[in-house]
Amino acid sequence: MDAAGVVVGASKIARDITRRKRAEQIQATLFQFTDRLFRAESINDVYEAALEAIVRALGCDQASILMFDHTGDMKFVAWRGLSDDYRQAVEGHSPWTRETRFPQPILIDDLEHSELDASLKATVKAEGISALAFIPLIGRAGLIGKFMAYYSEPHAFGESEVDLAVTIARQLGFSLQRIWADEAKELLVNETMHRIKNTLATVQAIAGQTLRKTLGREAFLARLHALGETHDPLTMQNWDQAPLRDVIGRALKPFESSQQQRITVDGPSVGVPAKTSLMLTMCLHELATNAAKYGGLSNSSGQVHIGWELLGNGVDRKVKLVWQETGGPPVSVPRRKGFGSLLIEQSFIGYGETSLEFRPDCLFTSR
Repeated sequence: MDAAGVVVGASKIARDITRRKRAEQIQATLFQFTDRLFRAESINDVYEAALEAIVRALGCDQASILMFDHTGDMKFVAWRGLSDDYRQAVEGHSPWTRETRFPQPILIDDLEHSELDASLKATVKAEGISALAFIPLIGRAGLIGKFMAYYSEPHAFGESEVDLAVTIARQLGFSLQRIWADEAKELLVNETMHRIKNTLATVQAIAGQTLRKTLGREAFLARLHALGETHDPLTMQNWDQAPLRDVIGRALKPFESSQQQRITVDGPSVGVPAKTSLMLTMCLHELATNAAKYGGLSNSSGQVHIGWELLGNGVDRKVKLVWQETGGPPVSVPRRKGFGSLLIEQSFIGYGETSLEFRPDCLFTSR
Protein backbone atom coordinates (compact mmCIF):
# COMPACT_ATOMS: atom_id res chain seq x y z
CA MET A 1 0.00 0.00 0.00
CA ASP A 2 1.26 3.47 -0.76
CA ALA A 3 1.24 6.49 1.57
CA ALA A 4 -2.37 7.12 0.69
CA GLY A 5 -3.39 3.56 1.56
CA VAL A 6 -3.95 2.41 -1.99
CA VAL A 7 -3.00 -1.19 -2.84
CA VAL A 8 -0.15 -1.08 -5.32
CA GLY A 9 1.10 -4.70 -5.09
CA ALA A 10 0.64 -8.10 -3.40
CA SER A 11 2.79 -10.90 -1.95
CA LYS A 12 1.56 -14.49 -2.07
CA ILE A 13 3.00 -17.58 -0.33
CA ALA A 14 1.83 -21.12 -1.34
CA ARG A 15 2.69 -24.32 0.47
CA ASP A 16 2.14 -27.80 -1.00
CA ILE A 17 0.38 -29.79 1.75
CA THR A 18 -0.20 -32.88 -0.38
CA ARG A 19 2.24 -34.95 1.66
CA ARG A 20 0.77 -33.77 4.93
CA LYS A 21 -2.78 -34.55 3.81
CA ARG A 22 -1.63 -37.91 2.50
CA ALA A 23 0.09 -38.68 5.80
CA GLU A 24 -3.08 -37.74 7.69
CA GLN A 25 -5.13 -39.99 5.40
CA ILE A 26 -2.73 -42.90 5.94
CA GLN A 27 -2.76 -42.38 9.68
CA ALA A 28 -6.56 -42.35 9.73
CA THR A 29 -6.67 -45.47 7.53
CA LEU A 30 -4.31 -47.36 9.83
CA PHE A 31 -6.32 -46.31 12.87
CA GLN A 32 -9.56 -47.51 11.27
CA PHE A 33 -7.85 -50.74 10.17
CA THR A 34 -6.58 -51.46 13.68
CA ASP A 35 -10.02 -50.71 15.14
CA ARG A 36 -11.76 -53.01 12.65
CA LEU A 37 -9.28 -55.81 13.35
CA PHE A 38 -9.90 -55.44 17.08
CA ARG A 39 -13.64 -55.75 16.54
CA ALA A 40 -13.45 -58.52 13.92
CA GLU A 41 -15.43 -61.63 14.83
CA SER A 42 -14.63 -63.75 11.79
CA ILE A 43 -11.96 -64.37 9.17
CA ASN A 44 -14.10 -62.58 6.56
CA ASP A 45 -14.24 -59.48 8.77
CA VAL A 46 -10.43 -59.47 8.89
CA TYR A 47 -10.10 -59.93 5.13
CA GLU A 48 -12.53 -57.09 4.36
CA ALA A 49 -10.79 -54.72 6.76
CA ALA A 50 -7.41 -55.57 5.25
CA LEU A 51 -8.53 -55.07 1.64
CA GLU A 52 -9.99 -51.69 2.53
CA ALA A 53 -6.76 -50.63 4.24
CA ILE A 54 -4.56 -51.87 1.37
CA VAL A 55 -6.51 -49.96 -1.29
CA ARG A 56 -6.77 -46.74 0.72
CA ALA A 57 -3.29 -46.67 2.26
CA LEU A 58 -1.33 -47.83 -0.80
CA GLY A 59 -3.51 -46.08 -3.36
CA CYS A 60 -3.74 -49.19 -5.56
CA ASP A 61 -6.56 -50.03 -7.96
CA GLN A 62 -7.02 -53.69 -7.00
CA ALA A 63 -5.95 -55.91 -4.13
CA SER A 64 -6.06 -59.54 -3.02
CA ILE A 65 -5.15 -61.84 -0.14
CA LEU A 66 -3.86 -65.36 -0.70
CA MET A 67 -3.19 -68.03 1.93
CA PHE A 68 -1.49 -71.43 1.86
CA ASP A 69 -3.96 -74.31 1.78
CA HIS A 70 -3.38 -77.82 3.16
CA THR A 71 -1.54 -78.83 -0.03
CA GLY A 72 0.95 -75.98 0.26
CA ASP A 73 -0.49 -73.92 -2.63
CA MET A 74 -1.35 -70.22 -2.44
CA LYS A 75 -5.09 -69.76 -2.90
CA PHE A 76 -7.19 -66.58 -3.15
CA VAL A 77 -9.28 -66.02 -0.03
CA ALA A 78 -10.34 -62.37 -0.63
CA TRP A 79 -9.98 -59.81 -3.42
CA ARG A 80 -11.07 -56.48 -4.85
CA GLY A 81 -11.54 -55.80 -8.56
CA LEU A 82 -10.12 -59.06 -9.96
CA SER A 83 -11.91 -61.19 -12.56
CA ASP A 84 -12.65 -64.88 -12.10
CA ASP A 85 -10.59 -65.74 -15.17
CA TYR A 86 -7.55 -63.93 -13.82
CA ARG A 87 -7.74 -65.58 -10.42
CA GLN A 88 -8.10 -69.04 -11.91
CA ALA A 89 -5.16 -68.42 -14.25
CA VAL A 90 -2.65 -67.19 -11.65
CA GLU A 91 -3.76 -69.13 -8.56
CA GLY A 92 -0.94 -71.31 -7.26
CA HIS A 93 1.82 -69.05 -8.60
CA SER A 94 3.98 -67.74 -5.77
CA PRO A 95 7.59 -66.58 -5.38
CA TRP A 96 7.73 -68.38 -2.02
CA THR A 97 6.90 -71.77 -0.50
CA ARG A 98 5.63 -72.48 2.97
CA GLU A 99 9.22 -73.27 4.03
CA THR A 100 10.65 -69.94 2.82
CA ARG A 101 12.36 -68.14 5.69
CA PHE A 102 12.52 -64.35 5.99
CA PRO A 103 10.67 -63.56 2.71
CA GLN A 104 10.97 -59.96 1.53
CA PRO A 105 8.45 -57.86 -0.43
CA ILE A 106 8.72 -58.20 -4.20
CA LEU A 107 7.95 -55.05 -6.19
CA ILE A 108 7.34 -54.77 -9.92
CA ASP A 109 7.31 -51.10 -10.92
CA ASP A 110 6.61 -51.72 -14.59
CA LEU A 111 5.23 -55.03 -15.85
CA GLU A 112 6.61 -54.45 -19.37
CA HIS A 113 10.20 -54.53 -18.08
CA SER A 114 9.74 -57.30 -15.52
CA GLU A 115 11.27 -60.78 -15.61
CA LEU A 116 7.99 -62.61 -15.17
CA ASP A 117 7.29 -65.69 -17.29
CA ALA A 118 5.93 -64.61 -20.68
CA SER A 119 2.60 -66.43 -20.34
CA LEU A 120 2.10 -65.17 -16.77
CA LYS A 121 3.01 -61.63 -17.85
CA ALA A 122 0.44 -61.79 -20.64
CA THR A 123 -2.25 -62.93 -18.19
CA VAL A 124 -1.45 -60.12 -15.77
CA LYS A 125 -1.35 -57.54 -18.55
CA ALA A 126 -4.72 -58.71 -19.88
CA GLU A 127 -6.21 -57.88 -16.47
CA GLY A 128 -5.13 -54.26 -16.92
CA ILE A 129 -2.32 -54.47 -14.38
CA SER A 130 0.89 -52.53 -15.05
CA ALA A 131 2.56 -52.67 -11.63
CA LEU A 132 2.16 -54.95 -8.61
CA ALA A 133 3.59 -55.78 -5.20
CA PHE A 134 3.91 -59.13 -3.39
CA ILE A 135 3.83 -58.58 0.40
CA PRO A 136 4.44 -61.67 2.60
CA LEU A 137 2.18 -62.46 5.55
CA ILE A 138 4.02 -63.88 8.55
CA GLY A 139 2.49 -65.88 11.41
CA ARG A 140 3.96 -67.48 14.51
CA ALA A 141 5.07 -70.54 12.56
CA GLY A 142 6.43 -68.63 9.56
CA LEU A 143 5.02 -67.67 6.16
CA ILE A 144 1.24 -68.15 5.97
CA GLY A 145 0.37 -66.24 2.79
CA LYS A 146 0.66 -62.89 1.03
CA PHE A 147 -1.31 -59.88 -0.05
CA MET A 148 -1.09 -58.27 -3.48
CA ALA A 149 -1.46 -54.64 -4.53
CA TYR A 150 -2.12 -53.94 -8.23
CA TYR A 151 -1.82 -50.69 -10.20
CA SER A 152 -3.23 -49.89 -13.64
CA GLU A 153 -0.22 -47.67 -14.46
CA PRO A 154 3.53 -48.13 -13.83
CA HIS A 155 4.22 -47.26 -10.18
CA ALA A 156 7.46 -46.37 -8.40
CA PHE A 157 7.40 -47.87 -4.90
CA GLY A 158 8.98 -45.59 -2.31
CA GLU A 159 10.63 -46.81 0.88
CA SER A 160 7.93 -45.34 3.10
CA GLU A 161 5.26 -47.03 0.98
CA VAL A 162 6.94 -50.43 1.38
CA ASP A 163 7.20 -49.86 5.15
CA LEU A 164 3.48 -49.08 5.18
CA ALA A 165 2.67 -52.28 3.27
CA VAL A 166 4.77 -54.34 5.71
CA THR A 167 2.95 -52.70 8.65
CA ILE A 168 -0.42 -53.67 7.18
CA ALA A 169 0.84 -57.21 6.54
CA ARG A 170 2.11 -57.52 10.11
CA GLN A 171 -1.20 -56.43 11.61
CA LEU A 172 -3.10 -58.71 9.23
CA GLY A 173 -0.93 -61.70 10.17
CA PHE A 174 -1.38 -61.09 13.91
CA SER A 175 -5.13 -60.72 13.55
CA LEU A 176 -5.47 -63.93 11.54
CA GLN A 177 -3.53 -65.79 14.23
CA ARG A 178 -5.91 -64.40 16.87
CA ILE A 179 -9.01 -65.45 14.96
CA TRP A 180 -7.59 -68.92 14.31
CA ALA A 181 -6.70 -69.31 17.97
CA ASP A 182 -10.22 -68.31 19.03
CA GLU A 183 -11.77 -70.73 16.53
CA ALA A 184 -9.46 -73.54 17.66
CA LYS A 185 -10.35 -72.84 21.29
CA GLU A 186 -14.06 -72.93 20.53
CA LEU A 187 -13.65 -76.15 18.55
CA LEU A 188 -11.67 -77.71 21.42
CA VAL A 189 -14.29 -76.73 23.99
CA ASN A 190 -17.13 -78.11 21.83
CA GLU A 191 -15.24 -81.32 21.14
CA THR A 192 -14.40 -81.73 24.83
CA MET A 193 -18.04 -81.28 25.84
CA HIS A 194 -19.12 -83.76 23.17
CA ARG A 195 -16.44 -86.23 24.25
CA ILE A 196 -17.42 -85.98 27.93
CA LYS A 197 -21.06 -86.54 27.05
CA ASN A 198 -20.23 -89.64 25.01
CA THR A 199 -17.87 -90.93 27.69
CA LEU A 200 -20.47 -90.57 30.43
CA ALA A 201 -23.02 -92.40 28.28
CA THR A 202 -20.51 -95.21 27.75
CA VAL A 203 -19.72 -95.40 31.48
CA GLN A 204 -23.42 -95.59 32.20
CA ALA A 205 -23.81 -98.48 29.75
CA ILE A 206 -20.77 -100.28 31.21
CA ALA A 207 -22.10 -99.91 34.73
CA GLY A 208 -25.55 -101.08 33.73
CA GLN A 209 -24.20 -104.27 32.13
CA THR A 210 -21.31 -105.04 34.48
CA LEU A 211 -22.84 -104.41 37.89
CA ARG A 212 -25.73 -106.77 37.24
CA LYS A 213 -23.30 -109.40 38.41
CA THR A 214 -22.31 -109.53 42.06
CA LEU A 215 -18.63 -110.06 41.11
CA GLY A 216 -18.46 -107.31 38.48
CA ARG A 217 -16.21 -104.82 40.29
CA GLU A 218 -12.92 -105.88 38.65
CA ALA A 219 -14.47 -106.05 35.18
CA PHE A 220 -16.01 -102.62 35.70
CA LEU A 221 -12.68 -101.09 36.70
CA ALA A 222 -10.90 -102.76 33.76
CA ARG A 223 -13.46 -101.36 31.33
CA LEU A 224 -13.09 -97.87 32.81
CA HIS A 225 -9.31 -98.17 32.44
CA ALA A 226 -9.71 -99.13 28.77
CA LEU A 227 -12.04 -96.17 28.30
CA GLY A 228 -9.43 -93.85 29.78
CA GLU A 229 -6.73 -95.22 27.48
CA THR A 230 -8.83 -94.18 24.49
CA HIS A 231 -8.22 -90.48 25.05
CA ASP A 232 -4.39 -90.59 25.15
CA PRO A 233 -3.73 -91.11 21.41
CA LEU A 234 -6.39 -88.50 20.62
CA THR A 235 -4.89 -85.77 22.82
CA MET A 236 -1.30 -86.58 21.85
CA GLN A 237 -2.04 -86.38 18.10
CA ASN A 238 -5.14 -84.22 17.61
CA TRP A 239 -8.73 -84.18 18.79
CA ASP A 240 -10.27 -85.31 15.52
CA GLN A 241 -8.71 -88.73 15.05
CA ALA A 242 -6.10 -91.19 16.31
CA PRO A 243 -3.85 -93.68 14.51
CA LEU A 244 -5.58 -97.08 14.37
CA ARG A 245 -2.37 -98.87 15.38
CA ASP A 246 -2.15 -96.72 18.52
CA VAL A 247 -5.81 -97.38 19.38
CA ILE A 248 -5.23 -101.13 19.13
CA GLY A 249 -2.00 -100.90 21.11
CA ARG A 250 -3.70 -99.02 23.94
CA ALA A 251 -6.57 -101.50 24.10
CA LEU A 252 -4.22 -104.50 24.26
CA LYS A 253 -1.63 -103.00 26.59
CA PRO A 254 -2.91 -104.81 29.76
CA PHE A 255 -2.50 -108.18 27.99
CA GLU A 256 0.89 -107.70 26.31
CA SER A 257 3.22 -108.42 29.22
CA SER A 258 1.85 -111.91 29.87
CA GLN A 259 1.14 -112.77 26.25
CA GLN A 260 4.30 -111.73 24.41
CA GLN A 261 4.71 -113.00 20.85
CA ARG A 262 1.17 -114.34 20.86
CA ILE A 263 -0.54 -111.17 19.68
CA THR A 264 0.25 -109.91 16.18
CA VAL A 265 -0.95 -106.63 14.69
CA ASP A 266 -0.76 -105.90 10.99
CA GLY A 267 -2.21 -103.21 8.73
CA PRO A 268 -1.58 -99.95 6.85
CA SER A 269 -1.33 -96.51 8.44
CA VAL A 270 -4.81 -95.01 8.87
CA GLY A 271 -6.54 -92.60 11.24
CA VAL A 272 -9.72 -93.42 13.14
CA PRO A 273 -12.33 -90.72 13.99
CA ALA A 274 -12.64 -89.84 17.67
CA LYS A 275 -16.07 -91.41 18.20
CA THR A 276 -15.04 -94.60 16.40
CA SER A 277 -11.80 -94.91 18.39
CA LEU A 278 -13.76 -94.72 21.65
CA MET A 279 -16.08 -97.59 20.78
CA LEU A 280 -13.37 -99.60 19.03
CA THR A 281 -11.15 -99.52 22.12
CA MET A 282 -13.99 -100.86 24.24
CA CYS A 283 -14.75 -103.62 21.71
CA LEU A 284 -11.08 -104.65 21.51
CA HIS A 285 -10.85 -104.69 25.30
CA GLU A 286 -13.84 -107.04 25.48
CA LEU A 287 -12.36 -109.33 22.82
CA ALA A 288 -8.99 -109.45 24.58
CA THR A 289 -10.61 -110.12 27.96
CA ASN A 290 -12.67 -112.94 26.48
CA ALA A 291 -9.60 -114.38 24.73
CA ALA A 292 -7.66 -114.38 28.01
CA LYS A 293 -10.48 -116.17 29.85
CA TYR A 294 -11.87 -118.57 27.27
CA GLY A 295 -10.15 -118.19 23.91
CA GLY A 296 -6.81 -117.93 22.15
CA LEU A 297 -4.95 -116.46 25.13
CA SER A 298 -6.38 -118.80 27.77
CA ASN A 299 -3.81 -121.57 27.16
CA SER A 300 -0.11 -121.70 26.34
CA SER A 301 -0.35 -122.17 22.57
CA GLY A 302 -3.18 -120.02 21.24
CA GLN A 303 -2.66 -116.82 19.29
CA VAL A 304 -4.52 -113.65 18.37
CA HIS A 305 -4.09 -111.80 15.09
CA ILE A 306 -5.50 -108.32 14.49
CA GLY A 307 -5.34 -107.13 10.87
CA TRP A 308 -7.03 -104.48 8.79
CA GLU A 309 -7.23 -103.29 5.20
CA LEU A 310 -8.62 -100.25 3.38
CA LEU A 311 -11.63 -100.69 1.11
CA GLY A 312 -13.02 -98.19 -1.41
CA ASN A 313 -11.96 -94.60 -2.12
CA GLY A 314 -12.97 -91.06 -1.20
CA VAL A 315 -16.14 -90.70 0.85
CA ASP A 316 -16.85 -94.43 0.42
CA ARG A 317 -13.54 -95.45 1.95
CA LYS A 318 -13.83 -97.88 4.86
CA VAL A 319 -11.58 -99.96 7.07
CA LYS A 320 -12.16 -103.69 7.42
CA LEU A 321 -10.71 -104.92 10.72
CA VAL A 322 -10.51 -108.60 11.64
CA TRP A 323 -9.83 -110.09 15.09
CA GLN A 324 -8.91 -113.76 14.75
CA GLU A 325 -8.08 -116.28 17.47
CA THR A 326 -6.49 -119.66 16.76
CA GLY A 327 -5.13 -122.53 18.81
CA GLY A 328 -7.40 -121.97 21.78
CA PRO A 329 -9.91 -124.40 23.35
CA PRO A 330 -12.69 -125.75 21.11
CA VAL A 331 -15.05 -122.93 20.14
CA SER A 332 -18.83 -123.06 20.49
CA VAL A 333 -21.56 -120.48 20.02
CA PRO A 334 -22.44 -119.03 23.45
CA ARG A 335 -25.94 -119.67 24.74
CA ARG A 336 -26.43 -116.05 25.71
CA LYS A 337 -24.92 -112.75 24.67
CA GLY A 338 -22.76 -111.01 27.23
CA PHE A 339 -21.76 -107.39 27.48
CA GLY A 340 -18.92 -107.80 24.95
CA SER A 341 -21.09 -109.34 22.24
CA LEU A 342 -23.80 -106.73 22.67
CA LEU A 343 -21.22 -103.94 22.61
CA ILE A 344 -19.61 -105.21 19.40
CA GLU A 345 -22.93 -105.69 17.63
CA GLN A 346 -24.42 -102.33 18.62
CA SER A 347 -21.39 -100.03 18.56
CA PHE A 348 -21.23 -99.48 14.80
CA ILE A 349 -24.90 -99.50 13.86
CA GLY A 350 -25.50 -96.88 11.18
CA TYR A 351 -22.00 -96.59 9.77
CA GLY A 352 -20.44 -100.03 9.89
CA GLU A 353 -21.10 -103.77 9.85
CA THR A 354 -20.03 -106.37 12.40
CA SER A 355 -19.98 -110.15 12.35
CA LEU A 356 -18.88 -112.92 14.74
CA GLU A 357 -17.82 -116.39 13.56
CA PHE A 358 -17.50 -119.35 15.96
CA ARG A 359 -15.79 -122.44 14.53
CA PRO A 360 -15.32 -125.67 16.53
CA ASP A 361 -11.71 -126.08 15.29
CA CYS A 362 -10.42 -123.52 17.80
CA LEU A 363 -11.02 -120.58 15.45
CA PHE A 364 -12.90 -117.47 16.47
CA THR A 365 -13.21 -114.46 14.16
CA SER A 366 -14.74 -111.02 14.68
CA ARG A 367 -15.07 -108.48 11.90
